[in-house]
Amino acid sequence: MAATLINVRHAESGDIDFVHNCITAQREETLLQVGATGKRRHDWTHSRDGLKTGIENEEILIAEIGLEKAGFVWFRETEEYPFGVGYGKWEGPLYWVQSGYTLPQFRRRGLAKALHAKVEEIAREKGIQYIWCNLFFNQGPDPAVLKQVGYTQQTIINFQATTDFTTKHEATIQRYADKWLGWSARPANMTDVDWIVRGIVDIYSVEQRPPREDMSPEVEIVKDLIAKDDIIVAVDAEQNRLGYLAFTDAEEFPYGSGFYGKWFQKYIWALYVWVDSNQRGTGVASFLYGKLFERASARGVSEIGLDVFNVNT
Repeated sequence: MAATLINVRHAESGDIDFVHNCITAQREETLLQVGATGKRRHDWTHSRDGLKTGIENEEILIAEIGLEKAGFVWFRETEEYPFGVGYGKWEGPLYWVQSGYTLPQFRRRGLAKALHAKVEEIAREKGIQYIWCNLFFNQGPDPAVLKQVGYTQQTIINFQATTDFTTKHEATIQRYADKWLGWSARPANMTDVDWIVRGIVDIYSVEQRPPREDMSPEVEIVKDLIAKDDIIVAVDAEQNRLGYLAFTDAEEFPYGSGFYGKWFQKYIWALYVWVDSNQRGTGVASFLYGKLFERASARGVSEIGLDVFNVNT
């Protein structure tokens, strides 16, 4: 069988309708496949608003087979964290692959590989070291395709309803109930800043990601969270610190560097959870999450999101 001849080019103004229709089809397929029928948006015109700028900035690529448009990819340059909410700046510029789609009749013919390879080529030319994208577990592109073009899985984003904590963690609650009787939770204060930042450095180490040489951005984030009463510290009966959980109220999508706009509803994002090395395996993290779910319920928030980094290690 002859190899498919694929041409990848920058999008032009005449491609706006094609890309917009692809985005609409992609999102409809995604909502159906992830069972998010209750979280639908009926108006995707905001996507069209950014297409002209994307084309002018040469951030949209079109894949063609012969004279037919078969797929596209849309990427953007940013310095914001590519996942999560409230982490501030990433360590240098990166590309976020915001959207991509192949028409059903052209799938499994190498278009995704060709498009992502072109994005990588452009990134190398511009000195961009990182390219990120997101993938629903039960929605394309095929994870194997992403691996073939050089992506590795880094973080998993999870959401849980605040009403589910007791049901899902009943065994843990029973296991540590006696120990928890002597524990309490308090808001963090400014005397905790250095301790909290040391915990963040430890988190980066566990994630096998080197901490920044300059941790001052994290210091400012921690101080801001303390001012908003958004860090919970677990202490024992003697008021010894056991661990902490930092969180923030959020509305935007928890991935994509803010390019996707608002999430389907307000939620709480768990930024950092850290347990002192001498207390690990004693239920401190579960205790902290329980307190966070209580806080969320008191604020009328029905979902909590968090990420698990470097899941391949």
